Amino acid sequence: MSPTCSRPLSRFFKGKRTWPLAFFLSALFLFWLIFPAFKVDLDPVEPTDKQVEVFDTVIRGYENAKLRWQVKAKTVWTGYNPFLFRGEEIGPGVVFDDHGEAIINDIFSGQVQVNSKTKILYAYDTVSAYFVPRNLGVGPSVLAANDTQKPVRVMAGGLKYIEAAKRTYLTDGVQIMQGKARILPHVSAELDNSTNTVLIADGFQMFLEDMVVSGNQMEIVIDDAISHIRGVTLVCQERPTTNQDMDPRERELRKKTSTLTADNMRVEQHDDTYRIAVSGNVIARQSGKVFIGESGTYDSANNSLYLSGNVRIELSDLQWLMAPERRKTMKNADIQKTLGLSTVITSDHLSFDSESQILVLMGNVHVQQEDKDVRCTKIVYNDREQRVVLSGDVTIIKDGQDALVASTIVVNLNEESYMATGKIQTEFKIKRAKR
Repeated sequence: MSPTCSRPLSRFFKGKRTWPLAFFLSALFLFWLIFPAFKVDLDPVEPTDKQVEVFDTVIRGYENAKLRWQVKAKTVWTGYNPFLFRGEEIGPGVVFDDHGEAIINDIFSGQVQVNSKTKILYAYDTVSAYFVPRNLGVGPSVLAANDTQKPVRVMAGGLKYIEAAKRTYLTDGVQIMQGKARILPHVSAELDNSTNTVLIADGFQMFLEDMVVSGNQMEIVIDDAISHIRGVTLVCQERPTTNQDMDPRERELRKKTSTLTADNMRVEQHDDTYRIAVSGNVIARQSGKVFIGESGTYDSANNSLYLSGNVRIELSDLQWLMAPERRKTMKNADIQKTLGLSTVITSDHLSFDSESQILVLMGNVHVQQEDKDVRCTKIVYNDREQRVVLSGDVTIIKDGQDALVASTIVVNLNEESYMATGKIQTEFKIKRAKR
């Protein structure tokens, strides 16, 4: 007969070594009883899980008794999770900053998910909204469609507001419309709700009239309508025109692409105008012309350009100074030769006003051609009058030996004439006639 144990079963669990096993079995039994409650939190809530449904309502989110956001919805429902709300046909909606001022307005989307416990609002399925300047102390904004001033319109596949991070994230096909600019982030964008500033960290393209700007990073200050860009490439695309009243040189230039690169760019938009400021290794290339400087600005209000800091201009020739039909009738051989030579110009500053068609080079101006070396303080080129004025201790050295010094030299391209005034000095070497 095989041996049997006559000790009670309870004795088997007695002792310090066996109590962990008993505790584990008890805990496993308890988990089995309450497992359905865990399962509700882990599994996504499907439409069939609706427990409570409300129509045509407003969902509001609060933090420390302050209203943080609110959205209207055609339909709102909850499932087994009491903290999770879902809605359809969303809009309008609004998000507030810490001071109760609206920073996102007119939120519309196909669907929304709200977690009242984690304070997360997630709108998705074709989202549109406006990032708006704050009233800056005027008072809380109200939920009203299109009640915005100088808004920045945004569209995306998803918009997620996270209270703990004080951030709003845009994802999936993001588009940002700021004034005349349309900005396409490569990946995503986020709004710092505290500073009302949009951040793009993974590259973007910005389309501004006939220009395309690409960069590594962008920061948009919504309250001031200012954009800061790092790692910039700006391309002026071809923009042909049939306007016969336009200068033929301008028409020809419009057929060609121009590019500008810089380390940093700042774009300010005001109504229908904008101002672009660039800095750090500024290089502009335009059909036979290269402009280099440390910083520069362009103002669309008066179509003016300014470049400063070790300015260098490299030109394949100077033919663009005169209209094509005028060049064909020119008789002065010396001027014709000068216009055809490659030229390098350096100065401290350069400015160009498109309305007056005046180009100014200022400070330590140095013009170099293969047969000429010109130095002065200032050069002013008036395109309408076809006149070039050199002033401030003008020195012209030709062929390394002939020299002309004067206070001012005026070149009239229409009349094909030179005029020197003030403290004129000349020095030239007489060439022996060949026998």
